[in-house]
Amino acid sequence: MSNILTPDEMAATHQLGGRLGSYPYQKVRGILSLLVFSFMAISMGIIGIPLALAALIATFVYLHPTRDVSDLLILVLAVFFVAFFVWGVWISVKGIVTCSRHFGSIIYLYSRGLILIKGGKARPLRWEQVSDVQEKKKRAYIRGIYTGTSFTYTLRLVDGKKLIFTSLIKDVTDLGDSIALLTRQHDRL
Repeated sequence: MSNILTPDEMAATHQLGGRLGSYPYQKVRGILSLLVFSFMAISMGIIGIPLALAALIATFVYLHPTRDVSDLLILVLAVFFVAFFVWGVWISVKGIVTCSRHFGSIIYLYSRGLILIKGGKARPLRWEQVSDVQEKKKRAYIRGIYTGTSFTYTLRLVDGKKLIFTSLIKDVTDLGDSIALLTRQHDRL
């Protein structure tokens, strides 16, 4: 006999009420996103940053001392070039972290809380532990064509920690809206 509790047994132990739904991490979408962001980070890091640094070094070597305004313009462009590639690597790494944050997790939603299961560990959470729920929408465009909207829900906890749920979780808008509604209902009681 196993001493590991099922989500519903754990919910009963923590008095979370009846189950309203489960929201798994979308593995295929997550893996594709990880591959895209990894490719971006590698290409920006291997190709872009050395090129940008070479441009900056060449600017200092060939334009020392600067002779006129056009030399300063070239220097500003070289600095901009370096900053652009560093920014690209930062966005790529941030995307990798976001994609891997809840990889393989499942969120079980209950009337008086939720259980986050990730990597064999379960974290029960009651609504009185949530101080705020925030929704952030981001509309995505590629070359002016609308490609979709991504959602991020941030649960701020009473202890100062945060839980972040992104569009990589199946039906995240349903999950986020349900959490917001349930926490408001709990606050009124």
